[in-house]
Amino acid sequence: MAPVVSTLKKQSHPLFSQSPFDIINVLDPIITPGSSYGQLLFDSTLTFLDLESGEEINMKTRLQGYGSSATSLLLDKIYLLSGRVIAPNTKTPPVFYYNAEMTLPMGDAENYTISLANKAGCYGFGIIVSKMELDDNSSPSSQFKNLVVVMKHTDYENQSNGQVSFHVLYKVPGNRNLAKTFGLFQIGREMVLSGYFANYSISNKMLEVNVLLVLLSSGYDPLAAAEHKVPGKSPARQKAVQIDFSDENPTISMPVPGPSSAHDPNNASDNATVEASPAGDLQIKSPVLGTSELMPKKRKYNKKPKPEVLLSGLPDA
Repeated sequence: MAPVVSTLKKQSHPLFSQSPFDIINVLDPIITPGSSYGQLLFDSTLTFLDLESGEEINMKTRLQGYGSSATSLLLDKIYLLSGRVIAPNTKTPPVFYYNAEMTLPMGDAENYTISLANKAGCYGFGIIVSKMELDDNSSPSSQFKNLVVVMKHTDYENQSNGQVSFHVLYKVPGNRNLAKTFGLFQIGREMVLSGYFANYSISNKMLEVNVLLVLLSSGYDPLAAAEHKVPGKSPARQKAVQIDFSDENPTISMPVPGPSSAHDPNNASDNATVEASPAGDLQIKSPVLGTSELMPKKRKYNKKPKPEVLLSGLPDA
């Protein structure tokens, strides 16, 4: 069953797993009357390999998934299941919430001769709460230190209809592949650790994982969010008014012809204007050409009177 929407707002650091399980007991399903779908419950085991004795250790595990009776897991069968693990640090078996869509039958348990020990893979996303370096005693030929890390997981639990928190112990080997990652482990940092379930600490009531891969959680990336931002429409620019019928002398923008017919506002030669001078002449003002007269005002000429001719000395008619 998927978590309710209200719990998604809270912090979530799940522990995912993909593991083979043998069905040793089929429990009564939890199905609402009148419905054919509900919670299917089974008993199985997680198998570890004891490094000291070499014997297999089986730990009881509860399997739970959503489905119908037609898709129920069968007794004495082995399945490869994918889901998430809830392992409370109490005297109770861990619960594996599997996805019915990812169920893969592997065969009969009786005829399956391959060991399932240390084959339960896991991917833990959580917060580092403690760390400690310890000497590795698994191999007498090589001497190095392992980093033991306790990680806190928080996830939704179907049975309580709420979130639960639990701790898991991760052992990071100090070999040449992972020794350089020890400095990445800081208290309070989110990390993803991939490996397999290797043991269960009875005293601490805690699952133990052997780490194979270390990943850092980068969190929110503002640069990536800015790259995927949907560009909005740019606001329309207000048009300039060349003739506003004011009392002042009008100023008319006039582009000066150049090599290109397009008007470039950044070009100084294009920013020429025509203005009326105090004398009444129209002048072109340009940052490049300066001020020159375009249409000088027509000058008035007074008509001179014809000179009078004095006639003297002529005989009277």
